[in-house]
Amino acid sequence: MQTCRRIVIFGAGASYGAREPRPPLGNNLHEHVARYLEKKFPELREWDSYDVTTDPVTASHGVRNKLKHLLVNAQSFERLANRLSDCHERDLLAKLNFLMACAMTPPIFPLIPHDEPRVNDAFIEQHDVYDAFLEKNVSTSKERSNVSFITLNYDCLLERAICRAFFNGPQDGERQCFCNHVSYGIASSECKGIEVLKPHGSINWVGNLEGSENEGGTIPITVKLEPDGRPSYTQVDIVSSPIGRDPDELIIARYAPGKKPQANPDLLFTVQERAKSRMCDAAFVEIIGVHLPKDSLDDPFLWSLLELMANRVKADCQVIYVNPDDDEIKRAKGYYHFETVQKTFRDYVESACCVMR
Repeated sequence: MQTCRRIVIFGAGASYGAREPRPPLGNNLHEHVARYLEKKFPELREWDSYDVTTDPVTASHGVRNKLKHLLVNAQSFERLANRLSDCHERDLLAKLNFLMACAMTPPIFPLIPHDEPRVNDAFIEQHDVYDAFLEKNVSTSKERSNVSFITLNYDCLLERAICRAFFNGPQDGERQCFCNHVSYGIASSECKGIEVLKPHGSINWVGNLEGSENEGGTIPITVKLEPDGRPSYTQVDIVSSPIGRDPDELIIARYAPGKKPQANPDLLFTVQERAKSRMCDAAFVEIIGVHLPKDSLDDPFLWSLLELMANRVKADCQVIYVNPDDDEIKRAKGYYHFETVQKTFRDYVESACCVMR
């Protein structure tokens, strides 16, 4: 087992503060996705077609228009996802999550004007605060071999920064979300790269429904259904973009209380357990831009990880919590007894950061 003395945990506040224009936070994610839905490109055209679940009187309002109506009237993406989950609208929820993934997918680099629809340049290939953090804190090969990154974000901004900062990326074959030098720990075909654990899944993890023929010419079983109807795919692909794949194949946790996986729950559980295992070996932990849940039901994994870190503090593990919000800082200091730095991600990197004692 790899011993990771240094753990860096990134939350939504890190991506939000990493670049301009800012990637969306939870309170405006529904607006970002709604704007993406307005874009006209082939991936969404079929959603304009007749929807057999719609009353014939309103049949012209297909799945695409349903989602448009829901997003326009939503108070937040989380509330909308939770509502669809409670109402057992699995198909709509899968498409909503797929839209989110597409909206967070970087366009192909170098940029071609008007080539791919995007809301703004929040996810384009460019140097950002993630790059600066990596270059400043884990610049040597020894430091990189002794660090494990845990990101609660679905986006791939961290992975792309790793490729740029350490390997002069993008290199051949590295497009959009893909980085040859990152190891997620989810597929046997992965290279031995810098460990990036994503316990809530990722926009570039998709189940492979087709599979390949066995030696005897038989077609293998590529997916099974969990008792609650969720799919679990035998093979999970790490792709450059989710665009062109089936929304049901996306391997992410739902953006709703509980963070229940949309597919492959055992896979995400394995990643979460590996993250906890890394925490048990840590001597120095940085938590950057992470919202601290006030209820274990909001995010059971994060709740248990934070409790584990609080216990590690008692064992003399240094835990630094970085966040500009007053309430978050008070909770990190008063409840978990973390050391705190009340700064944005950018200001934290531009300052001396924290040095492992």
